[in-house]
Amino acid sequence: MSIGKDISFLFSPQSIAIVGASPIPGKPSFVVLESLRKIGFEGAIYPVNPRYRVIDGLKCYSSLDEIVDTIDLAVLILPAPNVLEILRGPVDNVKGAVIVSAGFKEVESGKKLEAEIEKILLRKNIRIVGPNCMGIYDTVSKVDTFFVPEVRVTRPGKGGLSILSQSGSFAVMVMGDVASAGFGVSRVVSYGNGVDVNVTDCVDFLADDEATEVVALYVESIEDGKKFVESASRCAEKKPVVALKVGRGETGSRAAKSHTGAMSGNYEIYRAAFKKAGIIEVDGYEGLKDACKVLGAYLPIREKKALIVTDGGGVGISMADALEISGLEVPSLSGEAKRQLGSKLPEFSAVNNPIDLTGSVSNSDYVTALDQGLEDGCDFSIVVVLWGPAELTEDLVERLDEVRRKHDKPLIICSPGGDFAREMAKRFEEKGIPVFSTPESAVRAASVLTSSGAQVETGKIIDGVQTSEKAEKVKRAKSAKKARMGRDAAKKMVKDALIEGRVSLLEPEAKALVSAWGIDVPKSVLIKKPEDLAKAENLRPPFALKVVSLDVIHKTEVGGVELDIKNLEDTARTLEEMKRNFSKGAPRARVEGFLLEEMAPKGAEVIVGGLKDPQFGPVVMFGLGGIATELFKDVTFRLAPLEREEAFEMMKDVKTYPLLTGFRGSKPVDLENLATIIMKMSEIVQEIEEINEIEINPLQVHEKVASAVDVRVILGESSSSSSSGLNLG
Repeated sequence: MSIGKDISFLFSPQSIAIVGASPIPGKPSFVVLESLRKIGFEGAIYPVNPRYRVIDGLKCYSSLDEIVDTIDLAVLILPAPNVLEILRGPVDNVKGAVIVSAGFKEVESGKKLEAEIEKILLRKNIRIVGPNCMGIYDTVSKVDTFFVPEVRVTRPGKGGLSILSQSGSFAVMVMGDVASAGFGVSRVVSYGNGVDVNVTDCVDFLADDEATEVVALYVESIEDGKKFVESASRCAEKKPVVALKVGRGETGSRAAKSHTGAMSGNYEIYRAAFKKAGIIEVDGYEGLKDACKVLGAYLPIREKKALIVTDGGGVGISMADALEISGLEVPSLSGEAKRQLGSKLPEFSAVNNPIDLTGSVSNSDYVTALDQGLEDGCDFSIVVVLWGPAELTEDLVERLDEVRRKHDKPLIICSPGGDFAREMAKRFEEKGIPVFSTPESAVRAASVLTSSGAQVETGKIIDGVQTSEKAEKVKRAKSAKKARMGRDAAKKMVKDALIEGRVSLLEPEAKALVSAWGIDVPKSVLIKKPEDLAKAENLRPPFALKVVSLDVIHKTEVGGVELDIKNLEDTARTLEEMKRNFSKGAPRARVEGFLLEEMAPKGAEVIVGGLKDPQFGPVVMFGLGGIATELFKDVTFRLAPLEREEAFEMMKDVKTYPLLTGFRGSKPVDLENLATIIMKMSEIVQEIEEINEIEINPLQVHEKVASAVDVRVILGESSSSSSSGLNLG
């Protein structure tokens, strides 16, 4: 819960009270007092504990209301019940608090205590960080509420990185690593249970914080997903935001009724939210550290052409492989560049990309290779320095920095080794050049550096398709006007189904719904009695026949689907057989009729779906369709509403994208039309609140047309509030 009041004063307090203060060295409250003095906090410090009159030379107060001044920040280090007692008492002079104490909603016995704190916050207008947290470490306002002594966890100096973490232990761990790596932080917030101040509040503040240049997030869960995406988007427009999501394996407890809900999983929706907000997601703790280091040195770039210079050929080759797997390019150098390098470098050097300078390398060779490679059009460089060769000296640091500044392109150093390599790494980093000790970490850093350049510009041609947003808006406006009546009828149909107590639509209803949004469906006739077959005279064979029942999801497993029926005579016989087979396969299922359809021509089969997520709202899914959906799980998700470029990005996200663009002689599908259908799905899940899950699977796509062969719609209570579906993370 967040009460929506300004939190900037938490990062510029003029006074801090330590409630539960102790004069005993090593006690958490004494550590906080000691840390505030050590970091150089310039405001007033008020120890509060009725058992003492003086603590470490400071007057100790019996209660908060005994302090005449306004308290910007009260640090509460007390047992959980005592925290509640303090907050219930006179705290009119307190603006904000850090509740370090544990014993709240993270344990069963503390849930009521935390619920009571929420009520107090609303009544007394106090902003609270925590409970169950480390609080704030701030090198700008010189605040340190972390109760771990510096002899155990080294505090980083001042820098441009801000870290937000639900986990206190993670915050402590990353602070120690940041300090040992030699780069600094601006703000670190461990907000714990987030009863009030949460990640969204902090991201919103950091978006406008001049001291923060890069934001790193450690995310376990987010309550108000929509607000988070809004705040994070605003922040990511101004500075890089990096996130590590943990708890990816969590799946919940429901049995999903559609592929879309089953395969969303908790983590997949978070991934979609990060993409929507422009957040750079990293994999694992090491990935987060690498991202913080490289983004602390350089602004993200859009370009992806990497130059590799090394004095160890094997390292260069493995690095080139890893870069290409990450989606980056390692382009061959031009003929002229190779001639220049061949005339200047040692005889045994490999003058392609990677450039291998071999063990006879000198400082000048590195300079020549880096200069020529960047001149040839590479966008950034990874220079691997193995310090063994005798002619490599400390001057290499200065000389490589000169080349970097000349071309104004990012330079990443990979330098494994012992004491000497570490000493040289410090010299590189003093010049603002990030150094990584393994090829894997250097590649991760390069991937992060270029990842924010993955967005597709409005109006850009993607695989030959013009995505003019202006033209699309005109097209959508005309289509919306024409379809408004049909859409209103579809919405009424959904409401009527809910009034009847149904949790899903019948297949003909589901197809009528997507048809109202302009998505093509096969021509069909609903057969409830034998004479209804006469209505099918205008249908063109071959036909598909399907049982219509609310009680069966996978109709093929119980004899409820027949394909490639050649004519109406065969249809009559097939209908009788289906009645018999279905009654055996699903004897208790209610039958509403039988749907006879024209079979859609064979094409690429995709799935387009949507669902409602309790944290993030409407979500759209796209991927490989048909029976392969469950087998390969080649799908991707985005939060609605979608920009047209995001629809194209979704298509390119799936591994089977080449099947859509003309694989091994097959004709490419109409990507423009497919993007429009994905966007229409986005509109459906936004406009019809009663839909929890919807999927078209398969959607048969061709050169010019796309047909929704099968459509499912699930209604009722939010289907994503608990999920036992497959997790693709």
